[in-house]
Amino acid sequence: ESYAVLLGSGVENKAGLLLALSDDVAARGLDAGALVKEIAKAVKGGGGGTKTMAQAGGKTPEKIPEAVKAGAELLKGKLS
Repeated sequence: ESYAVLLGSGVENKAGLLLALSDDVAARGLDAGALVKEIAKAVKGGGGGTKTMAQAGGKTPEKIPEAVKAGAELLKGKLS
């Protein structure tokens, strides 16, 4: 089944993001590693990973809701 999952968490003044894509979604030209780097800018961080699984960290956990919302919009745009 197809999926694109973006999770965010904040612990002790640190932000964490996780992006997972199913193989068929990645085959449509999406790269979780590249996408999470873009999304992580919202939490003043960076990250990376493979085409199907990536994680990022940042310094502003209060920005996680904005990052997840922006990430969802980015994914929707790429999947449309």
